[in-house]
Amino acid sequence: GPRQVWLRVTWPVARPAVAAGVALATMETLADFGTVSYFAVDTFTAGIYRAWQSLRDRAANLDALLIVGDDQKELFDLDRMPAIAIYYGQTIRNLARTTVPPGDWENSARMRRREETKDADYPIHHVLARSLIEGLSDCGFDITAIRDLPPGESEGHAFSFIHRQYSASRDIPIVPIFLNDFYPPNQPTPARCVALGEALATLIHSFPDPLRIGLMA
Repeated sequence: GPRQVWLRVTWPVARPAVAAGVALATMETLADFGTVSYFAVDTFTAGIYRAWQSLRDRAANLDALLIVGDDQKELFDLDRMPAIAIYYGQTIRNLARTTVPPGDWENSARMRRREETKDADYPIHHVLARSLIEGLSDCGFDITAIRDLPPGESEGHAFSFIHRQYSASRDIPIVPIFLNDFYPPNQPTPARCVALGEALATLIHSFPDPLRIGLMA
């Protein structure tokens, strides 16, 4: 009968698609923020958002903040892409927004990381940055050292996001650490990234000044 046909033929054929649909709907619900918050449903995304927001107060108590982030062809391109780089200048610049043609959604999104009205220079803990460059080099890491930005260049999204969202106006010195996690052929392997994290922890703990140092990655 129809019931047996559904159980033995239709359902076994449809079952993988149904399971995939349920999984996608579940992941979308867990990742959503606006809709579920309207219905007062707590999700992973809401919890992550609250944790990020709480970093404002935590960051206020830091002497320095290490930020490990990638560069999406902002300072570097495929002709010059270091595997690991550390910026050790006195300050790092974030440029003001420029006018973007209507319909250029990609550059419109990129402009959101820029300053609203004028360029801003954010402090770098250059002593700590240089110490990390020297220490990581001693540990066998090939570090690209950056002392200044070329004219017209701006810090990348990984650093401007933190400046604008969590430490704006607090003047917390940062140490920008660039990690090529995407562009071949010189992406560090997962094992190398773990070794980098362990080396950073060792160097931070052995830094002679008693600093309160945070790390975001």
